[in-house]
Amino acid sequence: MRLLFRRSFLVFTFVFSCTNGIYAQVKVGSNPAILNSNSILELESPGKGVLLPRSTTPQILGMTAAPTGMLLFNTTDSALYLKRDTGWVAIPVSKLGVNPTLQPSSYADFMP
Repeated sequence: MRLLFRRSFLVFTFVFSCTNGIYAQVKVGSNPAILNSNSILELESPGKGVLLPRSTTPQILGMTAAPTGMLLFNTTDSALYLKRDTGWVAIPVSKLGVNPTLQPSSYADFMP
């Protein structure tokens, strides 16, 4: 019995020590050998983009457990939305790009 416990402990210790240094990084793209060490997920493509989840305003408002930081595309008003701790906020974009002056200073909810 004591020998079985000792062997089990040694096997567990060995397996744990082997997996202690394992971490995951994923790169999808044309050059998977070059990976940014600061990324968890890296996407690279010379001619393709990322397609975000698409939802309508009622669907977004119906999400009761959406985590802070979730990003999606609202098909009702064709805008990107970010889930903040205060609620959903639109990421304002002008013809020139992202315009931070359009964002309210309070970051309050402004879903329609």
